[in-house]
Amino acid sequence: MFFSKSTLLGFLFVILTLGLLATPIRAAGAPSLAFLGVHFQNDNEGLEPTSIAERARLKRTGEEFTRLLAVSGRYKIVPTTPEVEAKIASGQPVGECGGCEIDFGRALGPISSPGSACRRSPT
Repeated sequence: MFFSKSTLLGFLFVILTLGLLATPIRAAGAPSLAFLGVHFQNDNEGLEPTSIAERARLKRTGEEFTRLLAVSGRYKIVPTTPEVEAKIASGQPVGECGGCEIDFGRALGPISSPGSACRRSPT
């Protein structure tokens, strides 16, 4: 045996301690967050419309983003309502609307309400 029993136990203790420290702490008072979606700005919409596949990828991107935030334990994810989604769809893009995301967040009750944007430029 290369290591003594006490050395192995000490090593095991350090590994377990580091593992516990690396695990996200799920605070009961985690801030609430509503993700308002991904806005896709297609600068060439007239010549190359946004495809169904691109729209599906944007949806999956938003779902994965919120899933990862929820799994982290740092936020409590608040789902958007159909009413808020309709307002988002009918208005200016989130982030370009003069603070509408704050109003949407208040309607949903979360502390934060970020959106995300990506842009396709002609190549």
